Amino acid sequence: GHVLSYRDRDQLGVYEYDYGREEFTATVFVHDRFDVDDVVLRDGRLQGVTWIEERPRVQWFDPPRAGFQAELEQALPGSITAVVSESRDRNVRLVQTESPTDPGTFYVYTDASGKMAPLGRINSALAGKPLAPTRYVSYPARDGLPIPAYLTLPLGRPPQGLPLVVMPHGGPFARDAGDYDFVTQYLANRGYAVLQPNFRGSKGYGRRFEARGYGEWGKAMQDDLDDGVKWLVASGQADPARVCMVGWSYGGYAAQVASFRNPDLYRCAVSIAGISDLAALLRYD
Repeated sequence: GHVLSYRDRDQLGVYEYDYGREEFTATVFVHDRFDVDDVVLRDGRLQGVTWIEERPRVQWFDPPRAGFQAELEQALPGSITAVVSESRDRNVRLVQTESPTDPGTFYVYTDASGKMAPLGRINSALAGKPLAPTRYVSYPARDGLPIPAYLTLPLGRPPQGLPLVVMPHGGPFARDAGDYDFVTQYLANRGYAVLQPNFRGSKGYGRRFEARGYGEWGKAMQDDLDDGVKWLVASGQADPARVCMVGWSYGGYAAQVASFRNPDLYRCAVSIAGISDLAALLRYD
């Protein structure tokens, strides 16, 4: 069988495992920087693995699938591409693409034609509309830990003294992945810069990075968010008098903490389905 395990490494990998002898027998896939995010199964057999760098990636073990994926990524550079369905003989495939500036488009690929025909858009109303590009960035936390993040700046405005929305993800055992985010694009369209930090405790960056968030709700995890604001203020891109934190779930908890922990740093805070009673959360879990 196959198992996900850290074994003696910092990154989560996929291994072959002998359940009878209770021992690992082979390494299937381990990335040198990022955790495996998921496995791809077809008819009960392991076909590939996925992980997230600045955007989601996939490694197929089947050469024809790997070749088709490489062709997709070459034809659509900068997009997240995935085969989401296919005929049993693989002669017809449904391909989905998206990016921070593309809500998503479906195509039908046929081996007979060797071409992809558009099938439909997830949000056709945005077709051809200019959307704000998102950059994968990194900034130093106060203790020197590099914090990866996504930064979206509004179009048509110089990147100076912008109003800023910090938008921490939920979880907190999760991470932002560089895919399309409708709230980010809405805010950027209204002139706001948007920062989405993958603060310590976020998944995907190895178990040491995750463990640095243990016991740090409202403390070092919160510092990472504040340090992102200070980084953008120091570079002149953000206006220190116009900063807001917005989040869902754990991100909502962080927004609540920001409102009373650093009222000098945040002009407003918005908590959407935020955690507000940690004792109740633990009882629920």
